[in-house]
Amino acid sequence: MTAIAVLPQVIHRVDPYPYFFGSDAVPRDVLHILTDLFSEDLPWDRHDSFYHGFFAEVADRVGMPLRQQVASRLRELTGLPLADDVTITAQRMEPGDHVPPHTDRPLLGFEAVRMVLQLDDASDAGAGGVFHVHADAAGGQISWSHASRRGDAIVFVLRTSSHHSVSVTQRSRRTLVFHARHLGNDAEVANYVQAVYSKMRFDQFPASLDPLIAEAETGDSFVDKTRGAACVAWALMQWGCEDEVIGTGYRSALADGKFDDDIGPVALARWLSFLWTEHFDVDIWAELADRPWRGANSAIENAWQVLFGRALR
Repeated sequence: MTAIAVLPQVIHRVDPYPYFFGSDAVPRDVLHILTDLFSEDLPWDRHDSFYHGFFAEVADRVGMPLRQQVASRLRELTGLPLADDVTITAQRMEPGDHVPPHTDRPLLGFEAVRMVLQLDDASDAGAGGVFHVHADAAGGQISWSHASRRGDAIVFVLRTSSHHSVSVTQRSRRTLVFHARHLGNDAEVANYVQAVYSKMRFDQFPASLDPLIAEAETGDSFVDKTRGAACVAWALMQWGCEDEVIGTGYRSALADGKFDDDIGPVALARWLSFLWTEHFDVDIWAELADRPWRGANSAIENAWQVLFGRALR
């Protein structure tokens, strides 16, 4: 297989969050092939609830060698344990379309890194379709802007702080978006987490937990806290932990947002609960993955292997 140079030269910026920018992201012949995808009869889906534009999944129309080399380059740039393949979305914006300021929290099983490849030139910023990097959720402060130029690409890790937008476009605009998943939040992780919580029943909690639940539910914000705490307790139950450990996990989840010093059963269950009730946080995952591992039984060992071990090999 002939190597396909992907983003051979990049500018790495860290403010207000880390992202990469590069021109001539793929060879010219590859760019022509990718552009020709838009001439095909794609299964376009119109979005108007938040993103305004047309979207189509096209990974099956792009050769595996290019997908794998994009994934490899994104691993190299970000230093993250990403999957060996990427999914790809064709995106088409027509005059008047735009994307307001937002950030993309990677939910369970979602992508962790995104590469946006521009397929059209913009004569100037007045043509619209300008990619903005924002310092805050309101989008008032623009830290960096880029009017699309054919062959340019922007790469960023999805975090709660990665605020960005696309201004109202004045003409048709085509992009391909490559989505890379973190091995700590891929399909295997999503399937595992869903299997743990798919049959969750509060009436199956041990009676020893009743006083803790009753006390927690007297607070003003009990709904948010007790949901996460219940998910921690349920995971520990599924792993065959004793009632004392289950109670410790429930209290720990109610107390604060911090994890234990190591990554034993309680910390592992709290991470599982966080994935289910919140989102995947690449920084929390990395911090937990760097801690000493303390297993207890084969079920907990298997959970750690799914959530962390595969990515650390």
